[in-house]
Amino acid sequence: NTQGLYFKVAPLEGDKLYEEEKFPASPAEKSEDRKVLALTILVLGIGGIITLFAFIHRCCYSKVDKLGGIDCTKICNKMPKINESKSDNSKYWMPLVLSLGIVDFMSDTNLCIQIWLRDDTDIGNFENVLFNLALASILCIIFPFFSNLWYAIRITKQAAIRGSPSAQSWFSANLKKFIPLCIICAGTYPVIGLTSSNLFGLDFFATGLLESELHQLSMIKLRTTIIFENLPQLIIQVIYTIQIDDLTIATSLAFIASFLSVVLSFAVYIAKETQGEEVEFCKYYLWLLLKNNDKEIDKQKFNDFKLNIRNYRGLRQKLEESLCDKLGIGDSSPIEIGSIQIEDKQDIRGCKIRLQHKVTQNDKEEVADEISSGRAEQIRVDGKRFVKHIINKNISKVKECLLHHFDLTEDDTMEYIVRYSVKPSLSADAMKEPQGQYGGYQTNGSTLQYGRETEKIPLNVNTESNIAGDDDIDVRSVIQNMEREMERLRRLMVSEMNSNTNDATNNKSNVLEEDVMNEVYPLQTGNKVDSNNGNGECNMKKIEIQLANINHKENNIERLVEAQLSTPL
Repeated sequence: NTQGLYFKVAPLEGDKLYEEEKFPASPAEKSEDRKVLALTILVLGIGGIITLFAFIHRCCYSKVDKLGGIDCTKICNKMPKINESKSDNSKYWMPLVLSLGIVDFMSDTNLCIQIWLRDDTDIGNFENVLFNLALASILCIIFPFFSNLWYAIRITKQAAIRGSPSAQSWFSANLKKFIPLCIICAGTYPVIGLTSSNLFGLDFFATGLLESELHQLSMIKLRTTIIFENLPQLIIQVIYTIQIDDLTIATSLAFIASFLSVVLSFAVYIAKETQGEEVEFCKYYLWLLLKNNDKEIDKQKFNDFKLNIRNYRGLRQKLEESLCDKLGIGDSSPIEIGSIQIEDKQDIRGCKIRLQHKVTQNDKEEVADEISSGRAEQIRVDGKRFVKHIINKNISKVKECLLHHFDLTEDDTMEYIVRYSVKPSLSADAMKEPQGQYGGYQTNGSTLQYGRETEKIPLNVNTESNIAGDDDIDVRSVIQNMEREMERLRRLMVSEMNSNTNDATNNKSNVLEEDVMNEVYPLQTGNKVDSNNGNGECNMKKIEIQLANINHKENNIERLVEAQLSTPL
């Protein structure tokens, strides 16, 4: 096949041969390369400029007032529209990361076009290597593009979004803007990162997603852009370079962009996975509520409260550091604030702060040693119990920290209370004064449990059995039920010992025995009594085993009650 082969006959210069290009690039191809290079520089330049301004804006409200002799505050003061919104923890590098993603997609598309337009690409001939590369290249662009679009349309179905109330509110209000932005940027996850970056303190860049949730969503990029676009494109670019025996500008740009995208994505993902193995991420809420004292809250005072919250909620890094200081957990900043939302309901008025705490194994062991001091058994502490312990132990300091951060003061007409919960909602009972040693409380979203009287004990503490498979049980209810069961079994045993051995009496006892053992507590399935035995005799040994099980469980619960009632909640 001699198509596309060009030869040039030229005289020799002495005894030396000189090289001529086998497949010289046409002037159109060289012009196209220059345009792509210029467009690449333009896109990266825009991303870099926005990143620079975002960095300066962050420096205005963080501890860095000057950068290399440049007064950042003066620059911020010259930008009044941006200066109205405060943010000291913005991810200022996200515009540059997004521009790199755009360049990656753009360079892959340009290379694909160049392969298709080459003279030596025999379209329709599957034995032609360049034609096969062109087909593979276009497939590795179209499939990831529509995959990203599919994820963008169904973004609210992601578990990370469903678990974040602020993200749900953001996407319900901005989904029409989010999808076109994903199409323009040819990627879903980079846009999620941009809209979660808190740039310039603007609401559009504040979805409220936490680090762990963004890590969950990073699988979107790995599944679409990395696996189905960047990795195949790297292989195509290498084969293409070998085939044409030349390294063009388009190939160089595409290779660099794809290589950087793959390396950075996998490096960040592996680092996050390693961190997740070392720490436990615990999400919870802190509520700063206005106490009404059975009176109507003044509308003007509540408006002033909302204004203060809006003015200072962008300074999240400062609040994170203050909370760490008040809780006495060092300067490593294990606390991350995702969102600060205003709550304006009939019974609940105030603000809701969503936080994430990185709890290490050392943190758990320290608290376990503290609450197990003087006890025979070591109390096992998980991440949630650690957070609950330190929050309730320092609840007054937490309140002081929140009031100071939002520039709020208490007086005779305005009081504030702080509440802790693991669910994104509180009931009206949350306004009641908590009881107990530290005023501990928790909520399940509909019913508030507080103080020692109604504390629910988790069965993940060192116990040998689980009752009815529940995660949490009410202590009073369990003990009362056990006492009733024990009394019924004792009456059954006395009745059995005094009863005659006739079949009718035995059958009646068997029915009663089965009812007693299996109605309320299916304690151990292996101990279920069979009332249809051959001779109708009541197996006293099975009753004794069942009674021993209940006694054993009652002792466990009593020990847990004694330990919990003396533990700061």
